[in-house]
Amino acid sequence: MAKGTDDLFTVEDSVQMLADDTRVARSRWRTGWTASCWPQAQRKARISFTVHKTLASVQDEHERSAAIQDEPFNMRSSTR
Repeated sequence: MAKGTDDLFTVEDSVQMLADDTRVARSRWRTGWTASCWPQAQRKARISFTVHKTLASVQDEHERSAAIQDEPFNMRSSTR
């Protein structure tokens, strides 16, 4: 929440402010956030970072973990 107001910040707003304050690229902070949602033991080497990033937005940790177990189907290669 913005100081002294009722305005709420989105996650994106907060990440941008953090990037501005630290002079570290916004994309770098987002990468760290994705990694923090996926402890090393839960990461899947065969699944792209983009899929991990997309599923990181799932709030419930158990639901997120279950979602990555069901590897997405690639229609081009007809494989998971």
